[in-house]
Amino acid sequence: MYYRYKKNKGSGTLIKLFLLVFFIVGGVYLANRYNEYLFFWKYTINQISGEVIRSASIEDQKKQVDILSKALGKSSAYVEDNPLSKEAFFVHAQTLTRLAEAEADVDFTSYVLSGDVNPFSARSKSLLFDALKALKKGIALDERQVIPDALLVLAAKLLFYTGYASQEAIYYYIEGVALPASLAGVEDRRFYGLMLILKGDVDAGVSYLKERGRVVSFEDKLFLSSAYKRAGQYTDAIVSYKELLADQKSSKYEAFIRYNLGEIYFEQSLFNEALEELLKLQLLTPDDKKVHRLIGEVYVKLGDKKSAEAYLKSADS
Repeated sequence: MYYRYKKNKGSGTLIKLFLLVFFIVGGVYLANRYNEYLFFWKYTINQISGEVIRSASIEDQKKQVDILSKALGKSSAYVEDNPLSKEAFFVHAQTLTRLAEAEADVDFTSYVLSGDVNPFSARSKSLLFDALKALKKGIALDERQVIPDALLVLAAKLLFYTGYASQEAIYYYIEGVALPASLAGVEDRRFYGLMLILKGDVDAGVSYLKERGRVVSFEDKLFLSSAYKRAGQYTDAIVSYKELLADQKSSKYEAFIRYNLGEIYFEQSLFNEALEELLKLQLLTPDDKKVHRLIGEVYVKLGDKKSAEAYLKSADS
């Protein structure tokens, strides 16, 4: 009896040992497979992000669109395979946004300098709305709700581009940016600074743009001039616009500058100065009804009813 008991006890020990070894080996195997999956996941995310970043340095629009279209195919597949991954949705949103900008051949700076003309086609707008949905999905999947500053700026920019929400909704994301000085992209920094201005933090916005907005090229200076105007710092805006008129090597932005000068002079009740700029502008854009309307309003202020009626009638025809 005692012998049989010892024998059975020994068998039980062997089974326990076998199970322990099995679980250890199984655990090591699963850990390795998980690490492989994690490595592949990080590699894929970094690969897509790298393609999006690389596209920004390419001047050829067709090549940009081609690279981003391929990146979008990858990010779409990745979202489908990883429906609970916030990072998958975040990189998908970034890819969609850049593709929409590339198809419209704009970044935030050129979007502002395009004036009242919306450069986004129906397809590009659809991409922007899809980006907004993907970004919101990623935010919803983040249990800690600690959203990186760059993604908060992206959310605000998408609302700005699409006109989907109120200014207050845009400012909500802007106010959440913890370290604005650390925003990596110059377009993100310009967007952040301009939103501060529109929000009413004029001095902070202008100061931020001067320090962080990179003012080097003609377009850089033109953007800053437009920021002065939006901030109501009309003297700085006029001086800057005048300098740009003198420095420009082509007439690409002349119409934009003269129209903005005309608006500033009008707002400042400097009607003769406004008329001078707008009549020069009319020579550049003779069929622009927006220009005709502003000239008509200037003539109203100057008391020239006949000229005012002619221009206002032309604007409405």
